[in-house]
Amino acid sequence: MTISPTPVFLASNGTTVATGTISVTPVGRIGSREQKVHPTGATGVNTCEQLKIKAHTRSGRSMEFNEVKRADTYSVHRHPETGLFLFRWEEFVTGEPFRGAARDWEEYLAEHSETRYMVDTRTVSAHDDADKQWLAETWIPDLIEMGVRRGAGIYGESAISEMDMGRIEESLSLIDPGYEFRVFETTDEAAEWIRQQDVPTSAANS
Repeated sequence: MTISPTPVFLASNGTTVATGTISVTPVGRIGSREQKVHPTGATGVNTCEQLKIKAHTRSGRSMEFNEVKRADTYSVHRHPETGLFLFRWEEFVTGEPFRGAARDWEEYLAEHSETRYMVDTRTVSAHDDADKQWLAETWIPDLIEMGVRRGAGIYGESAISEMDMGRIEESLSLIDPGYEFRVFETTDEAAEWIRQQDVPTSAANS
């Protein structure tokens, strides 16, 4: 969606803060969706590219995740106060692309010594069997070895997605008594649960 010819963006006090165009990037049925604003100068160079995701917990706290990376098949978001990562599939992948993305996520967790994470799988109707086996036998044990203790998944609206993620929840949570993976229908529910988990986590500026 583009507004033309030249819209003006106003602060809450009526002060002009930028001019340019608005484009909306679909991000699924998330707690709330923000517009991606591209204020442009005379050269037409975008000066604002950050997408934010908000999750509202039952306690009334709003968890806003800042996008820190966008690849072709996934994006990485981080909560600035707690350091919690939210990994989001942008499209369905399997095999090496799937495992490569998961290894990238693992590097983020290792670099910041994170013990919790969230993953949004709403673009995935059902995981490939070989990928699920790899998660259970290789990836999750590697996460546990480096100190990760909790994971929260968000599944799509279909019954197939719910059943698929339910099986993954059961299999992954049986790997180690110190690790638990839970699945939820919304980002809000996942954020509420993961926030309440009493496991050490890093500072946001680590």
